[in-house]
Amino acid sequence: MTDFHAINIITCAINFTNSSDNYKSVFLHAKTTSMKKIITISILAATGLLFAQCAPKTPASMASSTKAPADEVAAIKQKYTQEQMDHGKTISLNSCNKCHSYHEASEFSVAKWEKVLPSMTHKAKLNDDDSKLVSAYLISNAKLN
Repeated sequence: MTDFHAINIITCAINFTNSSDNYKSVFLHAKTTSMKKIITISILAATGLLFAQCAPKTPASMASSTKAPADEVAAIKQKYTQEQMDHGKTISLNSCNKCHSYHEASEFSVAKWEKVLPSMTHKAKLNDDDSKLVSAYLISNAKLN
């Protein structure tokens, strides 16, 4: 118990024994109750911000879009060279099977890869560049339906 709380308790006890000062104890109680609410709300807000900062970041290349899957694949193939795609495949082969059996790109649809890649690349501790290359490889070789 802090000195502040001890003083508040003593003050409340003194105020209750003095009948003419009962309004002071009510005011003091209201004051500490509102302080508790403010402190509680502040702690909750700080905790929420902390958790928001810890959430995995989604690189722009992995963000879901409203493009048709075929259009997305075409855009990725224009943006990345075959050498980059091959490097993305190598990274995925070396990283993904550390936690689970390896899944070929064609096992899942573009939408499924877009959904799972942000968390998987985060768990694999890939940097942004490697995440983009893995995503480019997997999405460009995924099922289109």
